[in-house]
Amino acid sequence: MRQLLHNSLALRIFLLVLSAGLLGIGGMILLNMNIEELSRNYESIAADCYENKEYMDSIRAMLYQDQALVFNHIRSQSPEEMTRYEIEEERIAIRIRYAVREFDANLTDENKREVFHRFYSNTFSYLSTVNNVLSLSRNGEKNTADYYVSAKMDASIESINQSITNLKHLIDTELTALKSNMEQSLQATGKNVWLCVIAMVCVLTPVLFLCAGMTSDLEHYKARLEKDLEEKSNELLAHNRKLMEMQDNTIIAMANLIESRDGETGLHVKRTSAYVRLIAERAKARGLYRETITDDYVELLVKAAPLHDIGKIAVPDHILQKPGRLTKEEFEVMKTHAPKGGEIILDVLGNVEE
Repeated sequence: MRQLLHNSLALRIFLLVLSAGLLGIGGMILLNMNIEELSRNYESIAADCYENKEYMDSIRAMLYQDQALVFNHIRSQSPEEMTRYEIEEERIAIRIRYAVREFDANLTDENKREVFHRFYSNTFSYLSTVNNVLSLSRNGEKNTADYYVSAKMDASIESINQSITNLKHLIDTELTALKSNMEQSLQATGKNVWLCVIAMVCVLTPVLFLCAGMTSDLEHYKARLEKDLEEKSNELLAHNRKLMEMQDNTIIAMANLIESRDGETGLHVKRTSAYVRLIAERAKARGLYRETITDDYVELLVKAAPLHDIGKIAVPDHILQKPGRLTKEEFEVMKTHAPKGGEIILDVLGNVEE
């Protein structure tokens, strides 16, 4: 009878240990499967997001290249040079159209579709405007072409940039939420791992080492994901800095184009920007308008300074380029370039969101 009791207890202990072992191993397998599934989903979605950002950055870079070619075409007086610029512009325009359609095919998130449709419409509207500008420039209507550049092309570029910014914000929000969910899942997984360890440590020592090994792997994997994310973010920041430099150079090129109509050189644009920086920094140093004049505000002023004479587009050449003293009537026309410049910038930027 006693032997039977010992055998029954041993059997129960064996069954308990076996159950605990099977439960622990089963839990480990399920946790590992969940981690792998989370990792696959994260990598897939993150890869799509970064690919979409690369599409947008590539398209924006090509738009700036295309805009620069249009500026060169307007400045050019040689039919051979204009033909060369037209061929190069058409090549870039084809690449832009292809990239936009590839981006469209790659974009699967319906939440981004509404913003993408605005981006798509603005991009093709810009390309249509470019064709009109090149035609006007080829026919010698440089002033009209200049007006189209300032009043329509720049507005399209600003609208495209705003759409890209909105799309990137949606993508960044998605990545942030994805990363947060990933971290929460990893934390929950880590807790479950330790619960399994606690449940099995008294009955199944080998499982303890397996749990510790999995926890270490989770930490290493999390560290690798964070490192990859940091590297990607640094690459995007460097790419964005290049795009901002291209944008600043485009503004300066447009300002130089405007100033060249009345015989001024690029030095005037540089001097104006330098004076604006000196005045703004001195005002900031004296504590004037503390809430308004920040470092970022000063940089924006300096970047906007080259456009101070944009209203000269509306002044006729015979007045703007007159070598002698202006008549009273001509001087009145000349004075309108300031309010005209304000109207042009308001037309271009008035509908752009902050």
